[in-house]
Amino acid sequence: MNTRIGLLSLQGVNVKYSYIQIVYCIGVGEIMKSPEEHRNRLLMALSGLNDIRTGSKLVLIGSLILAISISLLIFTMGSWGMIRSYRHGVFSMIGLLAQSLYVLALFIVGIIIVLWGIHMGYVPGVRDLAEYDRSKYNTASMLIYIGYLWGSIFLLIGLLTIPILIGIFIIPLGLLLFTIGHIGSAILMFQLGGEHDSSSLFFAAVIFLLSIVLPIIWFIAWILVYTGVSSVRKSIREQLDKITTGY
Repeated sequence: MNTRIGLLSLQGVNVKYSYIQIVYCIGVGEIMKSPEEHRNRLLMALSGLNDIRTGSKLVLIGSLILAISISLLIFTMGSWGMIRSYRHGVFSMIGLLAQSLYVLALFIVGIIIVLWGIHMGYVPGVRDLAEYDRSKYNTASMLIYIGYLWGSIFLLIGLLTIPILIGIFIIPLGLLLFTIGHIGSAILMFQLGGEHDSSSLFFAAVIFLLSIVLPIIWFIAWILVYTGVSSVRKSIREQLDKITTGY
């Protein structure tokens, strides 16, 4: 009887010892790999911020080209009115037609650069941030992806179908979807600015919301995104340097 109790006690000690040993090994394993996991997550965040920075730069360049083309378009429309009023010669009309085609080409180039910056830089970068921290950035990422992707598709279809009047009904839907993208961008900038204490990103969030009713100030938001993300990148790199030197 005593031998059986002793055997049971010994088995209990072995079980407890094994349990402690397993927990200890798991704990040490987590401690050993957590810096590497943290480093990988920071690298993903840095990659996303790099894409956002590149995308915002392209959007700024494209917006500048669009602003120039719209200004030239207004001037060209005025010139067409003068030709009709004063009945200038054929050569004047040919020159003005060439200028109109140039303005149209410039406008198309501006749109392409803006869309490239959004969909090949900004949106992929935002999705990387969502992978970095889903609890913070996933909702904003979804709104940005849905709003800007489908908004761009409907706007392009609307512009192409304006001659047959269908575009008049499609363009407002595209603008509404773009509004969803602006709201997602505002949420993202509030969260990113709060995490890294960036006033530029806070102001960018406000401008994104205001640009829903004042589209002309949209480019200001991208300037603030570019400057704010640049400072956040420095912070992320400093954290990576600390982890690297700690090995």
